[in-house]
Amino acid sequence: MNASGSNYMSFRVRLKDLEDRKKDMFQIADELRQEIATYTEVKKYSVSAGGGGGDPGACPGGRGVSRPGGAGMTVLVLSDSHGDVDAMARAVEKTHPDLIVHLGDCWRDAEELRMLFPRLPMEQVPGNCDFRPAEPTEQLLFLENKRVLICHGHTYGVKQSMMSAGYTAEEQNLDLFLFGHTHRPFVDMREKTLFLNPGSIGDYHHPFYGIITLENGKRLYRI
Repeated sequence: MNASGSNYMSFRVRLKDLEDRKKDMFQIADELRQEIATYTEVKKYSVSAGGGGGDPGACPGGRGVSRPGGAGMTVLVLSDSHGDVDAMARAVEKTHPDLIVHLGDCWRDAEELRMLFPRLPMEQVPGNCDFRPAEPTEQLLFLENKRVLICHGHTYGVKQSMMSAGYTAEEQNLDLFLFGHTHRPFVDMREKTLFLNPGSIGDYHHPFYGIITLENGKRLYRI
């Protein structure tokens, strides 16, 4: 076999090796997605007109959140409280939310806040400081007709890049992607997905929290 034929065969072998490795990468990615899905809880919330705690039947498989007069849903988004339960309580009293979301760090803070406001629905996920391996690292919430993923953010490497979060938002057709971890407020609109980091409610000098209002199919937010 001449040199050109040898180089061609070598090229084919390398190409075959690359194709096999590509298949392995796709297989690994699929396995990781399936594994992540097993740690993702799905919960549904809907707003029901009038008082009285909401109507779970208004959203099959989920919960109802009551709002007088059928007004929009207000969601208080908290993260990285790191022991400052008082700051969270003040945010609740100031905003009067229909739902509280705590994005981790620290889990016990959210539990204490739940005891202070037992009638308010609350969802929480663990952060990198919480050491809660039995708890789902993220949840998929259905707030009215909006798909909302909540997570702490460390599993997506949000301190380094939003690329992984962006891929997930596209794959899961998300309307909102809520995360914390960086302690810095962040808002960005990419395609149909609103990415929001409320910052740290536990920051001694500059405590932050986020407010999301869902009304008439619109997403309104402020930090």
